[in-house]
Amino acid sequence: MEATANLKSEVVFSHNGLTAGDILYLPEKEETGLLASLKLIDFEYSAYNYRAYDLSMLFIECCIEYRAVRTKPWFLLKDTDYPIPETRKQICRAYLMARSNTENPTQADEDRLFHETEICELAVHLVWAIWGVDQHIRGEGETIPFGYLEYAVAHLEEYKKKKKLRLQ
Repeated sequence: MEATANLKSEVVFSHNGLTAGDILYLPEKEETGLLASLKLIDFEYSAYNYRAYDLSMLFIECCIEYRAVRTKPWFLLKDTDYPIPETRKQICRAYLMARSNTENPTQADEDRLFHETEICELAVHLVWAIWGVDQHIRGEGETIPFGYLEYAVAHLEEYKKKKKLRLQ
């Protein structure tokens, strides 16, 4: 995708499937601060990727409910739950602070990472749309009760909506 290539974003080791369920809070580490007490798990999709990919994935996952949905397609995507810009900017700032061990990332650095997350969001939607189609074709829905094809369509619809906003 040309938009992500044009970002010239830093490439880092990424989780590539980050959801809230992949973040463990370890209270016994509280004395070292909040960031030190958060640990990531479930690295099955890990590889190198743009630094904003995981943040974009986390923002998107705020919109998807899995646990409370008891009927097919076994998930609900509510784009109204997408974090507001101020929240996303705070998370970008926290990321930059953790990466650089400083309390003062520049406004330019924050703005750049925020922009990267908006562009990487498109890539996240495309990746998970393709994943959903792949899982559907493999017949995973026959062994795991989940609407993989519906999941793919939902991500593709979000991609189309966000592309109009992000790439004007």
